[in-house]
Amino acid sequence: MERVRAVELSDHRCVDAANRPALIAGTEGFCFGSGSMLGVQPAWSGNTVLAVDRITEDGTAVFAGELVQPGEVVLTTGDTYTTPWIVITACNDGLDGVAHSLHAWERSLPAHPASQPVTLNVWEALYFDQDPDVVLDLVGRAARLGVERFVLDDGWFHARRTDTAGLGDWWVDRSVWPDGLKPLADAIHDHGMQFGLWFEPEMVNPDSDLYREHPDWVLQATGRLPLPHRNQQVLDLTNPDAFAHVLEQISIVLGECGVDYVKWDHNRDLLEAGTNTRGGAPAVHEQTVAYYRLLDTLRGRFPNIQWESCASGGGRIDLGVIEHVERVWTSDMTDALSRQRIQPWRVAACPRPGPEGALPAAVGGAGGRGPRGRIAGGVPPRLGSSAGVGPVGSGRHHHRRGPGHDRRAHPPLPSRNDPSD
Repeated sequence: MERVRAVELSDHRCVDAANRPALIAGTEGFCFGSGSMLGVQPAWSGNTVLAVDRITEDGTAVFAGELVQPGEVVLTTGDTYTTPWIVITACNDGLDGVAHSLHAWERSLPAHPASQPVTLNVWEALYFDQDPDVVLDLVGRAARLGVERFVLDDGWFHARRTDTAGLGDWWVDRSVWPDGLKPLADAIHDHGMQFGLWFEPEMVNPDSDLYREHPDWVLQATGRLPLPHRNQQVLDLTNPDAFAHVLEQISIVLGECGVDYVKWDHNRDLLEAGTNTRGGAPAVHEQTVAYYRLLDTLRGRFPNIQWESCASGGGRIDLGVIEHVERVWTSDMTDALSRQRIQPWRVAACPRPGPEGALPAAVGGAGGRGPRGRIAGGVPPRLGSSAGVGPVGSGRHHHRRGPGHDRRAHPPLPSRNDPSD
């Protein structure tokens, strides 16, 4: 190549919490429609390394792979280690050419969905206040609006009245849902919609029955817990007992409730991620392998369920997880104009945003909980809806009114032909 310019697609302009490494380099002046391009991405959901070396004897080099900590992978006689795939894309028609190549590969995957239903997630309508009568009212409203999949988010399971308790106790809270979730699932199905349910299988709150019974089932360095984030720790899936426990608890719920779709969340980073099964040795590699195995085991048990990688709004979108799920959630930033900034970069690196992730919203507007008739940031509802209407649409329904939000003007949108974008 001649003079080369590169963009790092874990930059904040791409997705708000992605932290997924991808590097795309091109001839000077490249844009979405022109330029010779080279894209490099590790297909892995664990720790990775991605770098450009300009001082080698042979010129500029791009390299990528898994980042393995000292003592994390120990090989004895006869053992093997398999590296993650590194996906390399080359084209002569700009960033769009990179995306088109990835699109073609992705459509060939067994997990690629045949359809993308219009999806409504009612988290911001309810938060943890899940009153069955209110939820059933939203079911009827959603059906009348043409929603095809209705998702009940966080708050349905044991002791989950705030985000400080309950993670790890995956059974229906009968103080909230006295008859379980089956009547809700039946009502959703009777309205011709699919029933979606939220889980965060890899996480545990210290205020949970699971943690009180098995405090050693969390990832930690020897003798101390990692700093908490969102009041939670990471369940050690490399521990066979912990793995079997969460697998069976989730399987029971999925089998009893007629679930069609799972929103799989992951709301904290892995920090000091050692395993007590090996004296606190680093375990991100085995944790990632165990995550894939847990997801694939559940997919095998429930082949008609579709799965979404959510991860706190874009935190686990990579070409490794994309082989195990039908869609990803692009970002918790659902403001219409912000999503138009995020979307072109996201699809360049990983092209399956999915129904919730594909566009800002088609139901209930897009953005924060501003006064009725407005979208956070001062975007009129017409623009919020048009930004979300396309081949598929979805959104998080805003049922309540909240305090006003900042309505300062948004900066101009990037041009798809501007090399500086």
